[in-house]
Amino acid sequence: MTTTEGKLAEPDLRVAQKIVALAREHVVAQRRVIDQQKANSHDTFAAEQLLSVMLEALALHEEHYEFLQHQLAREAGGGWSASSFETALRGTIERQPYKAVAIALGIGWVLGRTHHPL
Repeated sequence: MTTTEGKLAEPDLRVAQKIVALAREHVVAQRRVIDQQKANSHDTFAAEQLLSVMLEALALHEEHYEFLQHQLAREAGGGWSASSFETALRGTIERQPYKAVAIALGIGWVLGRTHHPL
C-alpha cells in the first residue's frame, strides 16, 4: 500500500478497485468453464470447489476496497456519513446474513423488554 506520511493515497484505492474487477472477471470465467463442463457431461466438482474459493476471495477483495474507500473519506475530512454506514451495513448483511439476523433479533428483544413503543 502506498501511503504519504501515513495517509492513504488515491492510487491504493484504484489498485484495490482493479483487483476487485479482475476477481469478478475470474469468477465469470470460472462459471463459463463449469457450464462448458456440464454441457460436455464432465464432472464439475473440482471446478465448483475452485469457484467457491474464488467467490470467497472476491468477497474479501470487495470488503478491502470498501474499507479503503471509507478510510480515504475519513482522511479527507468526510468522516462516516449516512451513505458509508449504509454501505457497511449492506455489506455485512450480504456477507453475514445469520449474524445480521441475530443482531436484529437481539435489538428487537431489548426494545421489546422496555415496554415502550417507538
